[in-house]
Order: sequence, then structure tokens, then C-alpha cells
Amino acid sequence: MAYGLTSAGYTRPTLTDIIADTKNEYRYVFGQNVNVAENSYLDKIITIHAEREYSLWELMENVYY
Repeated sequence: MAYGLTSAGYTRPTLTDIIADTKNEYRYVFGQNVNVAENSYLDKIITIHAEREYSLWELMENVYY
């Protein structure tokens, strides 16, 4: 799905979307066997960074509106 400024207005990803996309990228880069299961070390790191990214999306949305 396209995020950001679209013809339908501003579209922000959910936190769940960001986490899922990031986990898929980790699997792509490090292989399908990388442990990104819930409560793993990578899951915690991904969640921390995803929350920060989500905050940035919210700020961008506030600027837009």
C-alpha cells in the first residue's frame, strides 16, 4: 500500500503495518530463518524503531493538516 501524500489525501501506516513491513525486510536481508518472532531480541528492536517511525508519520500528518 502507498503511504504519504496520495490522491486520496494523507495516508499513514499503522504501527502494525510498520512492524510487519520491517520484519519482512529483515527476512529478505538476513534470510527466512532469522528469528523475528514475538518477544525475540530482534522483535523488541524492531518494535522500538517502529514506534519511533510511527511517531514521525503522525508528526508529518499533523503538518499536512
